[in-house]
Parts: sequence; C-alpha cells; structure tokens
Amino acid sequence: MNLMMTVLSKLKKFFSSIKLAMVLFVLISAVSVIGTIIDQGDPLVVYKMMYGPFVFKILYYLGFLNIYHSWYFIALGGLFTVNLIVCSLDRIPKTFKIIFNPDISFPNIPSNGIKENESKKTKYYNFNSLKSPNEISSISKRIFSRKFGKHREKSGGKQFELYFSKNGIFRLSPYAVHLGIIVIIAGVILNIAYGFRSYVNIDEGLATRYSYLPSDKNRNGKQIKLPFKIRLDRYATKYYKDGMPKAYISKLSIIKKRKVIMTKSIRVNHPLAYDGLTIYQASYGHYLPSAARLVLINLTNMKSAVFNKHTVFAEPGTLYDTGINGLKFKFDFYKKPGTNGIPFYISIYKNKKRLRNINFLENRRITGARKFPLVFAVYKKRLIFIFAGVKEYYYSGLEIAKNSYTWIIWTGSIIMIISLFFSFYFNHKTIRVKIYPSESGKGTSVEILAGSHKKMVSYYKKIDETINEFKNYI
Repeated sequence: MNLMMTVLSKLKKFFSSIKLAMVLFVLISAVSVIGTIIDQGDPLVVYKMMYGPFVFKILYYLGFLNIYHSWYFIALGGLFTVNLIVCSLDRIPKTFKIIFNPDISFPNIPSNGIKENESKKTKYYNFNSLKSPNEISSISKRIFSRKFGKHREKSGGKQFELYFSKNGIFRLSPYAVHLGIIVIIAGVILNIAYGFRSYVNIDEGLATRYSYLPSDKNRNGKQIKLPFKIRLDRYATKYYKDGMPKAYISKLSIIKKRKVIMTKSIRVNHPLAYDGLTIYQASYGHYLPSAARLVLINLTNMKSAVFNKHTVFAEPGTLYDTGINGLKFKFDFYKKPGTNGIPFYISIYKNKKRLRNINFLENRRITGARKFPLVFAVYKKRLIFIFAGVKEYYYSGLEIAKNSYTWIIWTGSIIMIISLFFSFYFNHKTIRVKIYPSESGKGTSVEILAGSHKKMVSYYKKIDETINEFKNYI
C-alpha cells in the first residue's frame, strides 16, 4: 500500500511539473514548425519528385509528410492535456481556499521586517494613533472597503483584525487558460480521428459526389462519398496587366436531391463551406487539348438568302466533317509559319486522302464583336473557315476537408484568449489590518499588510495613496 502511494505521489509530481509542461510545449512547437515547413497530405509521388528517393524515405519513415496524424504528435497532445489537468487539480483546491475561505488572521511580522522575496508582492506599514481601536476600525472599514471590497473581521477584546479582498476570482484565470488549451487539443484530436482531407478534379459542366484521399501514386486513393453533388459550372483564370495570374476562380453549385442548394465562386483562401465540409480551390488544368473555334459557312447554294453555317471546336490533328459531299478537314499548326504570321492552316480530305492545304488570311478592315481582325480560309469558293478564337477545356482541382470539430477549437481559443486577458490585467489585491492598544497604554497601534497576487506598479501607487488618506484620518 505504501509502495503504491509512493508511486502515485511520484507520478502526480511528474505530471504536474511545470518543467514537463515546458518540455512538451517546446516539442509540440517544434513538430508544428516542421509541419509548416513541409506541405502536409500531398500524394507521396509529389514528395518523391520534390526531395528525391533518399530524402523522401527519411521524411516518410519519420512521419514528417503527414505529421499532424502521426502517433507522436497525438501522444504529445495527450501528455500535455494530462499535464494541464493534473497540474490544475493539484493547485485548484488551494486557490479556492484563498478566494472563498481565506485565513484572515494577521501574520506575525518578524522584528527584522518582511523577507526580500515576500516584499516583492507585499507592503508593510505600522504607525500609532491617539484614537481608540474602535474608531480606527470604523475608519479602516470605511476607507479600505471603498477601494478593496467587502471586509471580513476577526476581533477579540480591543483587538481587531480586518481582511479586505478584491478581484480574487481572477486567480482562477490561469486554470481557465488550461481549460482553453485542453479544449483546443480535444478539437484537434477529434478532427484528426474523424475528419479527412480529400481531393477531386471536376471537368467544366460536370458534377460529382465523390472525392479521394491522397495515395502514394495519385490523388485517387480511398473513395469518399459526399452528402451532396458538386458541379463545376465554370472555371476562369484572371490575370494582371503584366500577364501574371491574379486569381483562379471556380463557380460551383451544390446539388442535393436534384436541386441546386447554393452557388458560389471560390478562389484561393476563399472556400465554400456547407454541411460540415469545406471546399478549397487547389489546382486547375486542361482535361482536353485546346480546340480552335471554327465557324464553317457553306457557299454551295448561293441562291439561298440564308447561308448554311455551323461551329466546330477543332482539336489539332483530328478529322471533322464539313457537311459537303464527304469532304473532311483537319486543323493543324505550321512548324515554321509563313510570311503572313498565322501559324495554323486547314487540310482538306476526301476518302481519307488529303487533297490540299489552305492558308488562313487576315482582313484587318473587318472586325468581329471582340474587335479582332477577321481571320479566314476559303476552299474553292465553296467553303469558308472563320477562326473565332480558342476553346479551352478546363477542370478544377478541389480540396474537400471535413473539420466537423473546428468549432471546438474556436471555442477553446476564445476561452484561452479571454482568460489570458483577465490573467494579465486583473490582479488579486488584499489588505490586512491589525488594530490593538499600544504597549504604552496610550492610543492605538496599527499594522497594515498590503498584498498583491502579481507585482504591479499601479497597485503599489494606489496602496500608497490609500494609506496616506488613512493616516490623515487617524
């Protein structure tokens, strides 16, 4: 039994140690710094390309590539939580006694005065008065109660001991800070255990209700079924005047039970949050080669007042039907553009046999709605190809994260910040007054001990002013 008590006592001493708290705090900070320097949660192939095979293996086996889900990060958080709980439980009873049930007896002051380490937070005064103990007691209650709160009294015969206390409740602020940190750690661990970070690429105009956890080869790891569909209505890149990208914007629609619940454009650092999930703009790309937008005009029937025309999005090197007697065409680029500077041309085919190539011409006097010159090619005065720009087929890469317990982290942060404010700016102030007949038998002796939870210049200034006021009355 004694051995068990000894072991428990040592464990309690170890886990309530401030040194342990400091060591754990430094280790958690160091791990967090590593997690900030090295991007977390990307596919392993990205790290292989970035760091090389040798460094990659070291980082992988140390857990630095997914450090916030590593066993040691969770263990450090758990140990820190235990340290804060044990430390708080060990000290709270003493703090409660000081606040709610203090010993109001005036301490014995040695003849050589207060020790140096005690004098940093206390001030001692003594003087004599011709007034009676009862009179001085009344004056003390009136003056000190006004600035230091309601008094407690201990009296016997003609001796009075008075105790004044103000802001005692703020001694609990450090424990509220501990509570805030514990709540934050709990929220982080819950997010690690039950949250996820997944990815999906969505083509323009399409929708999906699945995303994928990162894997060692690509983003298509374990499939996650989402509680709604995400549709990419449009992707666009905005540029500065110098050509540098300004913003990557995806217009998304959330679809639930075949109804569009909401539509929002997201960009980097401006995500969409819905139903416990947060959708971030992560990447973009082309899922098909860019296609030339060609308007084909059929001139074979010139007697008709209405020309037969249609639009073709022509990818380079692909055959397309012209709609005229089996003729087909192919849009392609010159390896060495000619003197007119237009780098692409049309090849005309029939029965898979190339008939001829035709060049595009430019007429600057005729411009379209976008004020570009008319660029066209003509085949035997029967078919006109008008170049009307480029069609790009974009996909948007989205990161979808579930952080259902982020509100717990925010709650803990708010508790911690408010508690730190009260802990730093509100001080527990006490005044102890001892009143008794002087040894000479004439008048009264008064001893005053002013105490402070923290050393604050403003407090000592206020004490001196109050004591001077008190002396004027006695």
